[in-house]
Amino acid sequence: MAEVDVGSDHSAKSASAATISSLAWYQGLSFRGIVGLVLVSALLVAGTWYVLETRGKQLVLEESSRLIEQMGNNAVSGLLTRSGEIAALT
Repeated sequence: MAEVDVGSDHSAKSASAATISSLAWYQGLSFRGIVGLVLVSALLVAGTWYVLETRGKQLVLEESSRLIEQMGNNAVSGLLTRSGEIAALT
């Protein structure tokens, strides 16, 4: 039968525990995960800002000019209707 060395297994566990606990705070998985999430968030914000600056301004200008034209057409239509009513009275 094979002999089992219980002492070496215990020392290996304590050595790995000592290695894990001796890691610096910036080498831990939680710190790296937080840094990764911050970087991904920063990339999303930068990408959103870039799209808004390039395409967003064009869309806002197009829609605002369309709205201004529509408001002008409504005003002209209202004036034509009113002048028609006034012409009918005279």
